[in-house]
Amino acid sequence: MKKIFSVVLCLLLAILFYPEIVVSSSQGSGAGGGNTGSPADMQNCTSCHSGVVNSGTGSSSISSNIPVTGYVPGNTYSITIDVAEAGISKFGFELTAEDSNDNKIGNFIITNSTETQLTNSNTAVTHTINGNAGSSGSKTWSVDWQAPNAGSGDVTFYSASLMANYPSNTSGDQVYTQEVMFSEQISTPGCTDSLACNYDPLANTDDGSCVYWGTSITTDFALNSYIWSV
Repeated sequence: MKKIFSVVLCLLLAILFYPEIVVSSSQGSGAGGGNTGSPADMQNCTSCHSGVVNSGTGSSSISSNIPVTGYVPGNTYSITIDVAEAGISKFGFELTAEDSNDNKIGNFIITNSTETQLTNSNTAVTHTINGNAGSSGSKTWSVDWQAPNAGSGDVTFYSASLMANYPSNTSGDQVYTQEVMFSEQISTPGCTDSLACNYDPLANTDDGSCVYWGTSITTDFALNSYIWSV
């Protein structure tokens, strides 16, 4: 019993006086929340890991299937985080979304509960204990995001990614931050069916006005009546 106690005591003292021997890895259970580097969070992974932000040779990116014309309120889109750095096998991340007033916005939906989970009161997403192992120096995570109500305006996604110096100490960790902004799509009503006679390529909201060949139309302009039948 005394021998076991002595071993445990020695280990605790070693960690206390020689913290550099502690093995570095991305937080196994995921980030604790508030570490994306966003204006609201104000901190990133360096709050727990060493390293100067964006100073390494690796890379991180945020991508989405949100169209260049902007998100449609209420629609659901896929958000993907890609990270890479040669020689790294352990990775971590946290992702959030904020409006122009730095308020958390939209709803994240977990699509792979094995590797991703919600954090920070469900306003952000991070990796799980089974989602931090990479392959060939890279790692990818994906999650769905439901756009907010109409009138919410621009939305910016912020992420902080960790490339852990596993199994060495934290002095070799690398942290990368990234952000990407999407505008709200402005509704332009019209006929959105390219097969219709009156298709409007500038319209993004179908207003039910589409007319097709074989349709009869009667229009009265200033006492003139027109009948169109094909």
